[in-house]
Amino acid sequence: MPKKIRKTRGASSKAIAQDYRKRASSEREAGGSCEIDNSLPSVSIKLSDGSEFYFQEWRADKFLTEAKTTMRDTGLEGLLPIEDFILATS
Repeated sequence: MPKKIRKTRGASSKAIAQDYRKRASSEREAGGSCEIDNSLPSVSIKLSDGSEFYFQEWRADKFLTEAKTTMRDTGLEGLLPIEDFILATS
């Protein structure tokens, strides 16, 4: 009789969110930042390696929609701020 194969899952969403918060915190300590202004909208991302990204109006709206969708689809929605998600994955 063949052995049953136990299905294993990857890291939990909570563990991933914790890792992303740590990554974002480290990036901020090294000089990085992520600022979102929902009134325009605009997104400004500055990374510690000197890279800078800026989106406004429909590009910012599209960028934020994609980030929110990815967070929802990966189970991270509500577990960390979108700014931390963006900074950790940039």
